[in-house]
Amino acid sequence: MEKHFYRKNSYEKGARWRVGTCISIPLFGAPWIANGMSLAYDNPTFAPLAHLKVKDIIDQSDKVWNTPFIFNLFDPNTTQLILSTPLHPLVDEDKLIWKAEKNGMYSVCVVHIDFVLVR
Repeated sequence: MEKHFYRKNSYEKGARWRVGTCISIPLFGAPWIANGMSLAYDNPTFAPLAHLKVKDIIDQSDKVWNTPFIFNLFDPNTTQLILSTPLHPLVDEDKLIWKAEKNGMYSVCVVHIDFVLVR
């Protein structure tokens, strides 16, 4: 796995952002990339970009990834993961969802099963 990513432990690893407007999603440190991955913000190269939001790498007029900008910022593997993260034109709200359930709702049962299987 690339060093530019990290996953959170315990129940937090089951949550991810459903990308809508991207106004409230930080570019670094938030699980918004496909499979709930996050861009690591501990890389000194990205320190000047720590304030950016996901919206800053999206062409807001067409709601598509700003591909040239992303290619200039990140390595090819990271770029591919970002570009494979879907942008749904009808989703207009950023929402933290529980990725283990199809309906996106948090379930204590799923957390318990995940905890038991991981341990």
